[in-house]
Amino acid sequence: MKLKGLLIASILFLIKTNFLFSQQSFKNQLFQKRTYFKPMVSEISSTLNKVSVIAASGFKKDNKDLGKILSEVHLGAEFPIYSYKGSKSSFSIFVPVSLHVLWATFEPKTAPIVNNDYRFGFSLAYLKPLTSNYLKNVSIKAIPFAHESTHLGDEITIAGLEFDQFYRINVSYEYYELAITLNDPDTLKGNLFTIRAGLMGLINPIKGYYSWSDVETQGKDIFPTERWAEYYLQLQYRNTTAFYSSARMQFVWSFEARNRIRYDYLIDKSESYFWCFNNYFGYNYSPNGNEGQPTFGSFFVLYRGLNFNGQLRNSRLNYVGYSMVVYI
Repeated sequence: MKLKGLLIASILFLIKTNFLFSQQSFKNQLFQKRTYFKPMVSEISSTLNKVSVIAASGFKKDNKDLGKILSEVHLGAEFPIYSYKGSKSSFSIFVPVSLHVLWATFEPKTAPIVNNDYRFGFSLAYLKPLTSNYLKNVSIKAIPFAHESTHLGDEITIAGLEFDQFYRINVSYEYYELAITLNDPDTLKGNLFTIRAGLMGLINPIKGYYSWSDVETQGKDIFPTERWAEYYLQLQYRNTTAFYSSARMQFVWSFEARNRIRYDYLIDKSESYFWCFNNYFGYNYSPNGNEGQPTFGSFFVLYRGLNFNGQLRNSRLNYVGYSMVVYI
């Protein structure tokens, strides 16, 4: 409940700050794209558009391995509603929508979809420049409401129901989120180190993260979740001047550490927390150098932690891969 109070206080702060600066030189706009508090490339589920090929194991259909090479597809957009730009701050309201698909692309028979995750919400963001030599600005994002719905692939589900050890869980929940960023990378040029920290919490902890039907669990006893919050830290470093980088081909290292809840469907006790680490190493291409924004990125990926795909969040997942990002 303290986290919910903090979220409400942060939203009121954003609105109040916007009102205080309304007497200055400002510009109010509707449906205009903002240029701050965008997702970092290492964020697991975001509105970035990217396609990844990963080397992972443990995914099965008919108790047969789907192969060690799979694809991840991320599609997303942030639909702007209102934005304000004053001489000392900026504020925006927008709607994020995203889709994440895990696809057994190279399985020779049917190349089934393993899992789909969908997200949408209502977001507010605030940016304020700073005068420090090391801290150039601070930005805050508050999401008072968001929804995630996940769906195991139809082929996987139909085939799995033939086996006694298979069950389907409906992972679907509403949540809120609060995050803060120091040195927002989309607002600053050149070499930069960015820090972002945030938390996500269930709006209805009693409901939990998932529901189920006895028919789809084949009569197994399933227990609800008891924990209701997750925390994360993101770091991102950009270099445009070293011998291995340039203003057009910008070296980027992006890292996320997220303390996630491991779902324990068959155990009647509080779930364990599990640290998940996502690393992206590579380059962003900016056609106009430091005077413009990147158009696409090319990254080597290293992930270690929980499986973040739908009901599979009760299992481990480690992989290496390659990801191409398209910035819109």
